[in-house]
Amino acid sequence: MTEVFIAALRHLSIKAVGSSLLQAFGVLWLVVEVTAFFWPDFSAGTKSYWWLFLVTGTAVGLFRAWPRLSVCAFVSGTDCSITIRVCDLFAVAGVAYVVGTNTTFDTAIEDGTIHPASVQGQFTTRLCSSRQQLDRDIAHSLEGIPSSAVLPQDKAYGKLHRYEIGTVASVLVQKRRAYLVAIATLNAHKVAQARRRDVSDALPRLWEYIRTRGSLDVLCCPILGSGFSRLDATREALVHEIVRSFIPAVRAGTFCRGLIIVVSPRDFREGHLDLKRLGEFLQHECAYGSSALGAANLPAVGTPQG
Repeated sequence: MTEVFIAALRHLSIKAVGSSLLQAFGVLWLVVEVTAFFWPDFSAGTKSYWWLFLVTGTAVGLFRAWPRLSVCAFVSGTDCSITIRVCDLFAVAGVAYVVGTNTTFDTAIEDGTIHPASVQGQFTTRLCSSRQQLDRDIAHSLEGIPSSAVLPQDKAYGKLHRYEIGTVASVLVQKRRAYLVAIATLNAHKVAQARRRDVSDALPRLWEYIRTRGSLDVLCCPILGSGFSRLDATREALVHEIVRSFIPAVRAGTFCRGLIIVVSPRDFREGHLDLKRLGEFLQHECAYGSSALGAANLPAVGTPQG
């Protein structure tokens, strides 16, 4: 919460604060003047409460100038909402998490395969009881899904079975569901590499997996590909990708109670996203976004992964 507050404080504009304070005090002064005109005795009594006037005007002004940390819109024709929120992903309660991972579903942090600061690294250290248990849950979820063998000379560490981009492993941690979706490939040097096309291909498969095998939860999703996947795309463009993929999928049939796309406080603090602009985009897409475009990319219901 402190990190979110600091991020918001960094975006607080002196110009916006000044303008909001002037407007707030202007409105309060107008109310006092009009009231005093009709009830002359009122003005004499208000002078002793000057501090209340000051506190109220300052509070209202700061509230109006405070940077927006969340935008939300309902997808037209559905009861499902999309929210873009600045927060700590794993501090959001009562949701199912979406976690980007690699095509071999490697989870080791101690040898540097997975960076501890990545979303997957935080998921493992903050929510999972042990990495070994996580590996067992992933293996159980992936049973029956085709994979290809990885040659030791291409990857001399970790797991040696590679799955297709968009493959999903569903695990339960601390009574919360998490969907690990493969969006990147690890090279011989433990570096994750992804293309924008990998994310756009993986998203429809993720939504379809949740539709056919998942639970009807609110989904909490980071900006997939924006961190250690080294994707050559802006965070704002990746948010657009997620929104434009999700809308036709949820219009084709409800599979969740809502989607929260989480912007990390660090990304917001460093100015990687404009939440006001994203809010305008979200409102437009939820109202007018084409359902036919994304629905054409959805696998048929029941299509096996791999």
